[in-house]
Amino acid sequence: MLDNQMFIPKPIENRDTCFICGRKAETVEHVIPKWLQHRYNLWDEHLLLPNKTSIPYRNVLVPSCAKCNNEVYGSLENRVSSGIATESDIWKWANKIHYALGYKDRFLAWDRANPNYKIGDIISSNDPIERDRHFLHCVSGDFHTDPDPFGSVFKFEFAKFSEFAFAHIIHSQSISVCLSNIGYVIFVTDGQALKRDVGLTQYYNSFPKPVKREETKSSPHFEWQAPSFYYNPQKKYLALVVIALMAGAVALLFFDRDMLLAIFLMLSSLVLVLYTNKKPDMSKISVDQTGISINDRVYYYKELKSFWIDYNPHGPKELSLEARKWYLPHIKVSLEQEDPIELRSLMINFVPERVHEQSLVDFIARKLGL
Repeated sequence: MLDNQMFIPKPIENRDTCFICGRKAETVEHVIPKWLQHRYNLWDEHLLLPNKTSIPYRNVLVPSCAKCNNEVYGSLENRVSSGIATESDIWKWANKIHYALGYKDRFLAWDRANPNYKIGDIISSNDPIERDRHFLHCVSGDFHTDPDPFGSVFKFEFAKFSEFAFAHIIHSQSISVCLSNIGYVIFVTDGQALKRDVGLTQYYNSFPKPVKREETKSSPHFEWQAPSFYYNPQKKYLALVVIALMAGAVALLFFDRDMLLAIFLMLSSLVLVLYTNKKPDMSKISVDQTGISINDRVYYYKELKSFWIDYNPHGPKELSLEARKWYLPHIKVSLEQEDPIELRSLMINFVPERVHEQSLVDFIARKLGL
């Protein structure tokens, strides 16, 4: 049952109006949210369209006003991304993606040779009373449904972490999505008919629950906290460099040689002094069968070219990661108290091990205490 006093008028559909409320579009909404694209490295990956062509995830955009994009749906996205979303939140989130993909199809040509025919003209969901559009307003509270959520939401927990997977089934008006070790299948408009089906519910409940990670040895997992950068409180070499820079600046000023160079040396010494007072933040590190997570950034093994563990009982104890992209620097993570042998035994199954020589820049930075 759709619980509202009147249906919300349909907004004009064009590239200048918000796909939710119809107000002037000042921005664009990423149908597949930006936080999700960054977390699973989807920015340059492609989404397959119904006409067998593809589009980069970053280009799956629909027009939106600032209020709907940031205020109304911003809090919903935050709950989903942080893992605290309710079943109703997941349904609303899935409906937004379902409706927005259909909306995008109305502007994409089915065949570039005949651009007048859009994907939405050929394939679209059967929604004569536009429930999907009205469901969008459930997020702001302008529209209510009974039951809530209106659709069937099935949640699956996996023992092993998986990479991102996504499917949009237009005719059944459903979304399937895998987020690491959690999967969802959402039927947006079935009025919970599938969830209330006794036989289907018994089958769904018969799926075995995954063993907790800490209770199994088949899914090794490491978690620890480490400083965001190397910090050495011993600054004697740095002090000598600062003194040398200041002395050089004073000498240049005294002998009236080069005013600009003197100013540059003084500013450089000032930057070094300010940097020495900065202490690192603590980062949350996680390593499992999927990849390495540093706070909210996940480095999947397929993105890495090699790794190396530099373990010196009386020196640095670091995990070094080499990315496949040549322009990215090596990623260094302090091991703290983690067992390097156990960590190596996990990672060597997924990414090659190769010695990472310490660069001259790293050597100098450690000597200076940076």
